[in-house]
Amino acid sequence: MNTKKCSRCGWLFSTNDPARFCAICGAEFPGYKVEVPKRVPLPHGRVLSVRRPPEPTSTVRTLKRYYREVARTDQQYADWLDRIRLIQKPYTTLTEAQWLEACRYFGGCALCDSLDIETRGFFIPFSDGGMYCNWNVIPLCDKCATMTITQKNPFRRMHGELNRSLEVRRGLGLKKVQAVADYLNERIDEAIG
Repeated sequence: MNTKKCSRCGWLFSTNDPARFCAICGAEFPGYKVEVPKRVPLPHGRVLSVRRPPEPTSTVRTLKRYYREVARTDQQYADWLDRIRLIQKPYTTLTEAQWLEACRYFGGCALCDSLDIETRGFFIPFSDGGMYCNWNVIPLCDKCATMTITQKNPFRRMHGELNRSLEVRRGLGLKKVQAVADYLNERIDEAIG
């Protein structure tokens, strides 16, 4: 059986495999040059435009950027937990006046453009050590409340690039996330004293 070997990772492929790039590491096979026409004429005067697949280097750059953002949000989360540890125990629970102040501040759901406030949501989930305090509870609509229980790190779950569908479907943007962080930072500063 005739095979071709990837110059980068050494993986063997059949010469019948029409792939231009190695499926394992993304390296281009040497001597493999295929001219892809930009436009292919079809019957009845129609023309089909052909797009080239993205180069593996752009995929690698995208992955590197993604993992940099993941590391940055994880560091933000660690810093946030360090600030919370500065608060003196015992913690004071959320009062009704503090809850109404939070509702007035956001004017609806803290994370999206919805005007409905259907639940009190934890910035850091209760199951992960979040407390029922004014520096951890925000007003949420039902859909955002469901979203918050799926991701432990609040900075990662509210990041527009790490959760691309959020910004489009729910109206979640960087300004909203920053408003939540600013509001909760003010509450933490008050609790630290």
